[in-house]
Amino acid sequence: MKVRFYDFSKRRNSTKQPPATGYTEKEVYLKESTSIKNPSFVLNATNFSWNYAYIPEWNRYYFVDDIISITKDTTQYDLTEDVLATNKSAIGSTVARIAFSSTGWNKDIADPRMSVSSTKILYSANSSATLFNNTGCYVMSVFNKVSGASNGLGSCYVFDAANMQKVKNWLGDDAVFQQLTNYFLGNPLDSIFNCIWVPFSIGSNPGAGVGTIYIGNQDSGAYGISGYAMSGTGRVSHTVSVTIPRRNTYNADFRDAEPYTSGQLYLPGIGNVDLNMSDWLQSSTINITYVLEYATGDVGYFIKDSSGHVIQTANTNMAALCPLGQMTTNAAGAVASIGSGVGSLAAMAAASSTTGGVAAAGALLVSAANTALSFNKRAASIKGGYGGQMAAAETNIFYTGYYMDTEDIGTSYVSQKGRPVAVTHAISNHSGYVQCDDASVSLGGESWERDEVNSYLNGGFFYE
Repeated sequence: MKVRFYDFSKRRNSTKQPPATGYTEKEVYLKESTSIKNPSFVLNATNFSWNYAYIPEWNRYYFVDDIISITKDTTQYDLTEDVLATNKSAIGSTVARIAFSSTGWNKDIADPRMSVSSTKILYSANSSATLFNNTGCYVMSVFNKVSGASNGLGSCYVFDAANMQKVKNWLGDDAVFQQLTNYFLGNPLDSIFNCIWVPFSIGSNPGAGVGTIYIGNQDSGAYGISGYAMSGTGRVSHTVSVTIPRRNTYNADFRDAEPYTSGQLYLPGIGNVDLNMSDWLQSSTINITYVLEYATGDVGYFIKDSSGHVIQTANTNMAALCPLGQMTTNAAGAVASIGSGVGSLAAMAAASSTTGGVAAAGALLVSAANTALSFNKRAASIKGGYGGQMAAAETNIFYTGYYMDTEDIGTSYVSQKGRPVAVTHAISNHSGYVQCDDASVSLGGESWERDEVNSYLNGGFFYE
């Protein structure tokens, strides 16, 4: 029987076969009681560099496990079959679920084998200027004889601080005060339904500029009061955008989503709002449309992605009530969350852990799927309020992102461990590292050979 010997380097868990040339062929006789799996024979040769062999008659490849010098002229060679090289063709044509591979992987499937550090990197981004400011303006709703009420039975006027002081001086005039007392048959301040300060730009209010205002049957013509008379809804809408900072080293993969990346959006009057970053994978910006209602101080936020989909909403009241009598009502309400929040990396770690050692490929993929589903929850929508001028402490809208540091799963990692594929097709569609999920190759050989091949396929091997 002829045996071809090689000086050939390869990995144990590889289908790589030696070249068709460059071998030394010897005629050999098998030792008694030897096996096809681990054949052994003695040669009149002393070559200690041969590490690989091929037996054409059996069409099988072998590793040289041991070389034993018997005499100065004879050497014993002990072989072990290389089942992956021998069955490369059958392995390549096997249709299996590919769990991980160096090629054809899906960047959006989480890789639960990747290590995660406890350290993180913070990124932030600000929006363009908003309509909020610390100066703010005053909005007064009154009853008067002027037609065209803008807030129920009342008329709404918007003033800056200087003109608000002029209103106070006008109402403090004895003659005006007495006229209003007679008109309302009692307290003239009953003619003022409400007076609030709001941290909104006075120049952006929806009213028309006026030089005279009216309360009851009195006009302010002689006092030089300037303000704005509102009509209609008294609302103003404005949109700003925040560009989402991404970690370029991640190259936009699953680590841009929860739980590897989490984000918060600061909204004036509310504070930090948690975002589920899984909702923003396809969006480069966070677009915030906010509506200011000058008459009440209500603010409604609509948080949209790049395609205009409303992902979250938030509502608050930013009015600070101005005292009109012995008691005022606090407009603030407790901040409440509506909906489900997102989870944590600890939950993912629990989902990925298995009892009794390393998980099988299928279990790892299921773990990754369960993790993705567990974090596929909407972040909370918010409703709340302040009730004081603290609402204007921060008038910008900005994003803060928290990015967990992870193991580098770049080129070196991919070449040795692959990345998730989760597709069922022939193994020959891939090259490099491949790990299957419960694959079983169809062989005509012995049962031990089939079991050994299946063990390699499901434990990870190199198809090359």
